[in-house]
Amino acid sequence: MLTGSLNLTVNTESQRAIWYILPLLPVFIIFFIGAVAETNRAPFDLAEASEDLASLKITNCWKILIKIISRKTSL
Repeated sequence: MLTGSLNLTVNTESQRAIWYILPLLPVFIIFFIGAVAETNRAPFDLAEASEDLASLKITNCWKILIKIISRKTSL
């Protein structure tokens, strides 16, 4: 911690000279990028997404085929 205290009053009073948002902005940007990367959302999951999209078509074709076969056998 920049103030060396967990007391909210001490933290507030120590920011009279310089707001802590200014020196800690690069740290927040790095934290935010890391947090977004952990969610496995775009643009960080593009390598995995291509495999999922390719397998999705095959999976859907198999599901349709199994439904057709199960309907014919149940008649």
